[in-house]
Amino acid sequence: MSLSVAARILLILSVILSAVIVGLVAGMLARHEGLRVSSCVTRGGVAFAATCTLLLLLLTAMGVVS
Repeated sequence: MSLSVAARILLILSVILSAVIVGLVAGMLARHEGLRVSSCVTRGGVAFAATCTLLLLLLTAMGVVS
């Protein structure tokens, strides 16, 4: 699959945006459960990292990002 550089950058930016949204939601859900702020930040960061890793691995496996 041959994509232009602009299309690849757009895909990577959409992966990062999706990961940020997932991280924010995970942090807000943790805060809603009554956890301390430091625990909420940790959960949000872990969710961001996991989402970013999974989506980038998916794009790499599909041959979009190499």
